[in-house]
Amino acid sequence: GVGVIDEQDKWSGGSVVLVQTGDVLDRGPDALELEAFLDDLGDQAKAAGGEVIRLLGNHEIMNMCQNLKYVSHHQLQSV
Repeated sequence: GVGVIDEQDKWSGGSVVLVQTGDVLDRGPDALELEAFLDDLGDQAKAAGGEVIRLLGNHEIMNMCQNLKYVSHHQLQSV
């Protein structure tokens, strides 16, 4: 790993900038929980002087264009 989260899944990266390159969606039943985790991690990073930059991958763009080919049943029910 890159060492930006601790054993309790909290930001420990200080002023590090973490770039997440997208494609979080459509990756199984925990995708929405992962989205929430990354949002929270971004808040924690900002408070510590760091940053989480989240790029859009092709799956995020497909969802925005209403191409739901890879969206799981679980994700659809959670929205």
